[in-house]
Amino acid sequence: MSHVAAQHTGSGGRIRTERVRGIIREEIAGMLLRQEIHDPRLSGFISITDVRLSADMNYATVYFSVVEESGPALSPPPVVAAEEGHQGPAEAEGGRSRACQQALAHAAGFIRSQLGRRIQLRHTPHLRFLPDHSLDYGMRMDRLLGSLQIPPAETEAEAETAAHSSPAEDR
Repeated sequence: MSHVAAQHTGSGGRIRTERVRGIIREEIAGMLLRQEIHDPRLSGFISITDVRLSADMNYATVYFSVVEESGPALSPPPVVAAEEGHQGPAEAEGGRSRACQQALAHAAGFIRSQLGRRIQLRHTPHLRFLPDHSLDYGMRMDRLLGSLQIPPAETEAEAETAAHSSPAEDR
């Protein structure tokens, strides 16, 4: 499927960027779904959650999420190296997310060439893949909030009943 993405320019540049982001996300997700990228590290359910483009649209950061069969990990989000030689707050995870990141980085040239054939852009952006830990974080927060021992709030009807049932106590 070929997408024409270069129709709006000028003040519609933001709209165009949003549309290109969506098309790139859809195309990469489709490649993964159709198993066009032959790498055993990419087996299982991998979701492309977001694509961020540089202002000149020469670089795209593609965020992905790996859903484990038992559900996303409930540990704090790991840190990914932001630049070569620098460790961010997620380098420690290892595991499936790291393997998928390596596989996607290895296949970035192939993915970019496929995007170039499918999307009509003057320049196909260079791709960088980063894990998206927002689902893990959200599930962890949900679990933490669920573990709090907070009594249910009193409804207005219960409050009125309690206020009218014991007028002698107020005197």
